Amino acid sequence: MSMAKIDRRFIRSEEVILKAFTNLLNKWDYSDITIGDLVDEADINKSTFYLHYTSIDQVLNTLQDRLLSDVFEFYQTSDGVLETFISKLLEVAKKNRKVYRTVIYNSHQHFYENAYSLFWGITPKSNQKNKHIDSVYYKRFSLLHALSNSVLLWCQDSCAASKDELQDLLISQISFFLD
Repeated sequence: MSMAKIDRRFIRSEEVILKAFTNLLNKWDYSDITIGDLVDEADINKSTFYLHYTSIDQVLNTLQDRLLSDVFEFYQTSDGVLETFISKLLEVAKKNRKVYRTVIYNSHQHFYENAYSLFWGITPKSNQKNKHIDSVYYKRFSLLHALSNSVLLWCQDSCAASKDELQDLLISQISFFLD
């Protein structure tokens, strides 16, 4: 068996697992999903699951990384126009609101640290020598939390406010943090 065939199978299995996980997130709460549920939904056996992941949390981290990559791609293709970036982000979040809600709500530090690294090209760290947090770091990290929490609340509220209203709010948050 060729390495290319194994690689394609491995990639296909990972995609099946992530798709099944996303389907389950759209039906159930994250805390209710078990590995058994996931392998049943994906129609794979547990050994296939364990070739890719060790836990449901690890699947969530992979999904977070994928969503962050998508968000970063929106950012790169927005030609520096903040409104375009926010609009694309909110369209996708609205279509996948349960997934976005789960990813942001259950993310802990993983999501924020990876977002910070992706957008600013560095891993966030406080200045340990002086025992204080750098003000640029603090502003950026606070901005990520504010934007993420605004999208989280919007998704939890079934996207009741209009996309334009939230877009205006997010732009004002960004302006506040960048001033």
